[in-house]
Amino acid sequence: MPAKHVEGKRPHGRPPRKKHEDAVNRVELTKRQIEVSELLLRGNTYRQIAVAVKVKSTRTVHDDVQHVLAIWREEHQHNIDEWIALELERIGRVESEAWEGWERSKKAAQTVAVKTAKLIMRGGRGKDRYELPGEQVEKTETVKEQVGDARFLELALKCTERRCVLLGLNAPEKIAPTDPTGTKEWGGNLSDEERAARAAALYDAARTRRTG
Repeated sequence: MPAKHVEGKRPHGRPPRKKHEDAVNRVELTKRQIEVSELLLRGNTYRQIAVAVKVKSTRTVHDDVQHVLAIWREEHQHNIDEWIALELERIGRVESEAWEGWERSKKAAQTVAVKTAKLIMRGGRGKDRYELPGEQVEKTETVKEQVGDARFLELALKCTERRCVLLGLNAPEKIAPTDPTGTKEWGGNLSDEERAARAAALYDAARTRRTG
């Protein structure tokens, strides 16, 4: 009696070779992506990474990097609120210490100067006369008013600025567009030839960054 054929499996339940090869390829791809991510964190260029992981095209490295970055973004997204809360708590504590330091720096400073002088104490009469060494202590207290240490205010201001950045409270900054070099202001009313030249320059710069 012939064995029954189940779709997606060979007789006797053996999986087709193609599915087995695909599973192996997925494992190899995962290992490569891990290696790519480690090389990327060490500052290697796409070209260097391609040589290290033994792939022919930097496009493959680019795809791996994009996949790894997507995973990292997804993992970190869940922790963003917690991280922000922790940072805000740290900022609050530093700010509190700064204000306390500011209040202390405004208090009058009191100093005490001590001056000593040696002397000899004499007493008695005749055979009972005696001399004893001693010293005279003179203390002088000085009180100096203070206006406060401005460094504490600077620290408090930095805490406020940092908090505004984390919470997105700052007004949007207007950034003037520049040419592809980033050194000259982008001009308007360009001719078709100038637009084509600048577009080509942008493309070349992007390709250079991608290929390392």
